[in-house]
Amino acid sequence: MDYKDLPGAEYIRFEKDDYIIQAGEPAKYFYVLTTGSARRIKIGENGSEMIMFNYEKNDIACAITAYYNILPVSSIIAVTTTYAWRIPRDIFLQEMEKDTKLMKHMLDQLAKEYLDVVLRFRLVREGKSSDILCNTLLSLAYRDESNTLRVDKIYTNTRLAKYLGIHAVTATRIINQLQKENIIVRTKQGLQIIDEAQLRRYAEGLDSLKYQ
Repeated sequence: MDYKDLPGAEYIRFEKDDYIIQAGEPAKYFYVLTTGSARRIKIGENGSEMIMFNYEKNDIACAITAYYNILPVSSIIAVTTTYAWRIPRDIFLQEMEKDTKLMKHMLDQLAKEYLDVVLRFRLVREGKSSDILCNTLLSLAYRDESNTLRVDKIYTNTRLAKYLGIHAVTATRIINQLQKENIIVRTKQGLQIIDEAQLRRYAEGLDSLKYQ
């Protein structure tokens, strides 16, 4: 739909690392991304950063908090230069009641975020290290200006292991196997995802990754 026709809608530019939403601030707006990417993060008591969700083009950032009018406990930060429509909460909700496509878009977003949480919980509970790591790579991934799917270089094998609570050697073996299968490659910018479809099959447990 054409968001520019909605009262109070603004087209906003966010630079890399800009806050789109900060934890604890009232959710007054819906943000619909048109270019770039963003991620929802939560800072732990020890200062560690936990990635909660990754947003791409056409995703509705803060869908849950704005829809239910609750204070966000996590922040949303731009990963790259990102443009988004910022739409006042009441205007967006009114439009959603009239536009079934917009309603479906919102429901799809809510379902996607909910299923992501459920999948992570299941993988952690079942202790499937390769599935968990593959799922995490997809969650951390963002599309850069050339539309290449990447995981930032700050996520080293050691950091991924600590983030997931698995042994560093295990993380390295899984990463090495993914590289052997040409699913990912390591570049100066970090890991580049070459075969997203196969990585997703491993992440969802549809195929079993054999690593040594």
